[in-house]
Amino acid sequence: MKIMYMNRRHGVVKLQVENLDDLWYLSGVINKGDLVRTKTERRIKAREDMARSKKGERRVFTLTVRVEKADFNPDSETYRISGIVEQGPEDLISMGSHHTFNVEKGTTLKIIKERWSPTDLDRLREAEKAARRPKILIVVVDEGEATFGLIRESKIEYHELSRSIGGKYDIRGRRERKMEFYGETAKFLSEMLSRENISAIIIAGAGFEKENFRRFLSEKYPE
Repeated sequence: MKIMYMNRRHGVVKLQVENLDDLWYLSGVINKGDLVRTKTERRIKAREDMARSKKGERRVFTLTVRVEKADFNPDSETYRISGIVEQGPEDLISMGSHHTFNVEKGTTLKIIKERWSPTDLDRLREAEKAARRPKILIVVVDEGEATFGLIRESKIEYHELSRSIGGKYDIRGRRERKMEFYGETAKFLSEMLSRENISAIIIAGAGFEKENFRRFLSEKYPE
């Protein structure tokens, strides 16, 4: 999370969501009755569109809603904030109507409270620190299957890879496909390392597969 602006006297905090964990922290900060202001998208119908049953034009604009309900869904990686519109372009939306924001990675928003409690402020500061905190990645390897578990503040994020490596009698083809699978697994691992702050990788698995994969990594990527 990136805190861009804070004015405790006026009860305003402006921030940017940078990852899934930020949404989890926000779910403990935003309460019923708070004001939330951010950009949103809505399909707007002109009168002629309504007469012709057209879908209308999608418009992006900024709204402020008084929060009535907020739901964090870690599986869909979204935080839905619903409330009553208090500020916005009156030619596009009616004041007092209901609107829902879908807050996700990259969203910038303002939160306005009558009073920020020390607990709420501590949660925001903790979210800032958590973004810099190293994470642990667990990789479980089996024949033709790999499961990645990234340990986040909010949950364990799972990713899976699978590939058919053939029957046990096709020794040569089986070995070639297994090496290809190790390569795909190593590539996915490299991509995760490039986008996440990972301090430790634990490689596990049944039988000899974990050792075979470790050996593959040490030979192909000695650094």
